[in-house]
Amino acid sequence: ELVQLQDLHGETFGKSLWLQEYFCSFEAAIPGSFWAESLDALQLRGAICTFEHDRGKPVFTVGDLGRTDDTAIWFYQIEGDQLDIMDYWAGNGCEIYDPLNPDRSICHLFLMKAAQHGYRYARHWWPHDARPRRLGMGGKSILQQFVEAGLKETALRQFSIVPHLDVQEGIQAGRATFRHVRRFHAERCQLGLEALRHYHREWDAEKKMYLDHPVHDFASHCFTGETEVLTRNGTCSISSLPITGEVLTLCGWKPYENPRITRRNALLVEVVFEGGLSVKCTPDHLFLTESGWISAQSLTSTMQIQS
Repeated sequence: ELVQLQDLHGETFGKSLWLQEYFCSFEAAIPGSFWAESLDALQLRGAICTFEHDRGKPVFTVGDLGRTDDTAIWFYQIEGDQLDIMDYWAGNGCEIYDPLNPDRSICHLFLMKAAQHGYRYARHWWPHDARPRRLGMGGKSILQQFVEAGLKETALRQFSIVPHLDVQEGIQAGRATFRHVRRFHAERCQLGLEALRHYHREWDAEKKMYLDHPVHDFASHCFTGETEVLTRNGTCSISSLPITGEVLTLCGWKPYENPRITRRNALLVEVVFEGGLSVKCTPDHLFLTESGWISAQSLTSTMQIQS
């Protein structure tokens, strides 16, 4: 089976699929992952670890503005040509600056992180789409709102726009950036590392090849909280699972820890099996079929699910 998966998906990702399917290793790369090998290399040399950042040096952030998905922000420091990435945040439904609702304000998130960890900001980088003026914002751009907030909250310092790159240029820039990462903070960046690991190419089942463009979603392996699994204490929905325990898999009883919500208000599809069993999941959740791994949105009524 390992040889078959590697013939279909390549040596690295074929082995990752084999580890997932037969050894229940969910740290392995998902098929078509852009960053998995880079992350594996960092992990092997101990660069994904817990460390104390240098409180005497400035902190930078870089963010991606979410519309239908989450806004994501990385916090980092520069040491020569090396990066220490020490924090990550993702969320949705937030305003740029809202003193009356600080728990829903991105600027107040920055201030909270500064107070909590001693961050001393130098500059916050945002994508090119923060520059255009928006009618719904009183004719102000997102960048203008951040700049005005920085004048009121001087600890925020400066806000700037990164050069515009298309998707493929961004992917190549990401690969180059990984070579300069000295370390990731394992605890504070946990969700961000999961997001990086799951950023993957779309699979074309007819051509049996990966397309150049990525799947635009947080992760492929996402079920709803009401999905039931079998535990040592009987059937239980994922949302009600204790922090640690064991669930029954095709590989036998396997331990899990810290089940949690990774997406809110995500687009879902329902997969209905013979006999009436059904499951709701994100459209790009992968199922192993007789023709290989197929996303939920690409399944047809004639396909046989292998796992």
